[in-house]
Amino acid sequence: MKTGMLRFTALLLLLLLLAGCAGTAEPASLLIPYDAHYPKDQASWQNYLTTENVIYHRAENLLYFCLTGETVFYPLCGKPNCGHSSPDCNAWLPGGSGIGYHKGRLYAVIQGGSVDPENGSFCTLVSMEPTGENRREELAIPSILYSDGTTGCAAYFQFHEDRLFCFLEADMDAPYAEQIHRLIVVDLETLEMKEPFKELFSKHARLGIDAQAAGDCIYAKAELPQPDGSRVFLLLELNMDSGKIRELASNFESITDWCIEGNMLYYLKSGEGFIEVNLDNGAVQNKGLPVEELQKAVWSDNLICALGNLSEDWNDVDVYYFDREYRLVDQMHLTGGILPCYYGKDMLLFRIWNAQPTDMPMYFMDRAAVGSGKLELRLLGEIGT
Repeated sequence: MKTGMLRFTALLLLLLLLAGCAGTAEPASLLIPYDAHYPKDQASWQNYLTTENVIYHRAENLLYFCLTGETVFYPLCGKPNCGHSSPDCNAWLPGGSGIGYHKGRLYAVIQGGSVDPENGSFCTLVSMEPTGENRREELAIPSILYSDGTTGCAAYFQFHEDRLFCFLEADMDAPYAEQIHRLIVVDLETLEMKEPFKELFSKHARLGIDAQAAGDCIYAKAELPQPDGSRVFLLLELNMDSGKIRELASNFESITDWCIEGNMLYYLKSGEGFIEVNLDNGAVQNKGLPVEELQKAVWSDNLICALGNLSEDWNDVDVYYFDREYRLVDQMHLTGGILPCYYGKDMLLFRIWNAQPTDMPMYFMDRAAVGSGKLELRLLGEIGT
């Protein structure tokens, strides 16, 4: 009874908070767009959305919410006696990935749906009110059509401000000539779909899941197969308005952790150091390795979180926190396969690394504690005093 009352109270607070925000602020001010503040070393980052008063997270076929200042995630459903396990539930989001916000509505891509265009579809863009109510199907996301009449692909989705990016990867078992990947850009205002980079993908280019968006551009690590069977890895800037493509860095094969902020590219090259590249003039600076064993890094606002001494089974790891001048400000040792999965403005979330990408986080840490020398993980659901 107590848990149900807490959940009802939290949902009521959510309704009041969002109703108040809608009357006092422009929708854009509620959204922190997807950018370098989100972790790039785990797939789950695209399934979080931070607004001024709420953190949304989709996991295990449901959409959850957590009010700012709390550490409890509830299914986004106010229906009485709902089991949260079927399409009748307001929080139900089967398959798919990603969550976005535009003009007072939440957006997500789900698997299936009743909309089915002529060229085949396996996913649908849906929208709903911030409370999960009044859901509607907005658009079918086409897949890749093969010469034998079948459709299919692997896909991942990202929302950024008023756009949705659909990265569609062809079936590797299909004939080579048909392994043409796709990047579809959806305008959430008009629901218009565009493919501005068809020429790039006609060369069998493949974009990494760590692609980032800033302003009107997508920044992506691209793999380009060569006629001799070799592969070239580039970091590209794809301008969605002009369709122009700019090469930012070559020989990017060994780089897995990077971010774009303004005119600067930041990345970690294992064994060499933190690298800064001025995208305007091409100037490169190696800032060195403040800790020799660093292997992975995530840039998050005023912090850099890096992993070192990572065991082969990923069960043991040292987590280091640096300021943006690469000075060590704190560190912690984690066991049991626990790793960071989300970097919020108030708290950091952690989960077991070998769980499914959309599994729920299990632990949290106050972001303000970084630098205190007393870092401590706490179970989600434990309310701070």
